[in-house]
Amino acid sequence: MKRIATFIALAAAVFLVVAGCKGKKTHGEVGDLLALIEEEGKWGFIDETGTVVIEPTYNWAGNFSEGRAAVLVNGKYGFIDKYNEMVIPNTYDHAGNFSDGMARVVRNGKNGYIDINGNLVIPCTYNYSGNFSEGYTNVEVGGKEGYIDKRGELVIPCQFDVAWEFFDGLARVKMNGKYGFVNTKGELVIPCTYDYACDFSEGLAKVEVDGKRGFINKEGEIAIPCIFSYAYDFSEDLVSVEIDGKMGYLNKEGEIEIPCTYDAAYNFKDGLARVKMNGKYGFIDVNGVMVIPCNYEWAENFSEGKAAIRVAGKYGFIDYNGRNTIPCEFQGVGKFSK
Repeated sequence: MKRIATFIALAAAVFLVVAGCKGKKTHGEVGDLLALIEEEGKWGFIDETGTVVIEPTYNWAGNFSEGRAAVLVNGKYGFIDKYNEMVIPNTYDHAGNFSDGMARVVRNGKNGYIDINGNLVIPCTYNYSGNFSEGYTNVEVGGKEGYIDKRGELVIPCQFDVAWEFFDGLARVKMNGKYGFVNTKGELVIPCTYDYACDFSEGLAKVEVDGKRGFINKEGEIAIPCIFSYAYDFSEDLVSVEIDGKMGYLNKEGEIEIPCTYDAAYNFKDGLARVKMNGKYGFIDVNGVMVIPCNYEWAENFSEGKAAIRVAGKYGFIDYNGRNTIPCEFQGVGKFSK
């Protein structure tokens, strides 16, 4: 489906219960060491100690990024700094986060870009545009997409049905229903021959052919054949795949490192991966050793040494040793950040 011309940044759906903040909820992840809070429909920010550093007075606010946060005042968007100064006036219909020194803004249904000082360096002329990454962003002209640089010059013609951000010098594109990759020179270095493709992760990209998934390298060579009914992306040199209804892990040579014995298996993080057996969740290490038994109704990946779990319908946290260091007494939790 073609993406809409304008955008509205949405707050994350999950929230943390914060002790001592009556009537306040925190949303999303901490950005630039400040976290969003909402109180009676107004938005502000707290620091790592829970101290309110920017009172909840805004109709909406986005996370801080590169020292700026978009805010909504009187129906228009602008940007504040960490001292709550409106450093970029609220004159835009919409605004996104800063990325690569640029932020997407909207006027009269058209997208353009400002720099960190609020200068409108690329006029609001595009029906659709993405976020800057590695010096380029995708834009739409005449129903097709290509790429501009930070000067606003069209460096890769608008010839693709859909185009995505650059990662490690390559960007996913779609033409005639098929996926491939272009480099920053606009060369189609990996032809659009795949039914689906994901961005590169750890040097490999997941692709799909005839309903089966495998991986290619940056030269477009098949690194792991498209024979799997399901596969995640690589993380910590391993990838979870499904064989005959069970999941396990491959290395980058396509060899089975951890046998496919799990009902579900997820990405590695901090040397541990979530797995599911007989309806319960636990954690294995990179050698396939079950270091935390599958005893939990639900579990999330580790973040900053803690993993969220659910027991008897309530949420808490465990440490790397499986110790329930934060009791399961919450109705909902997010991930630790800062």
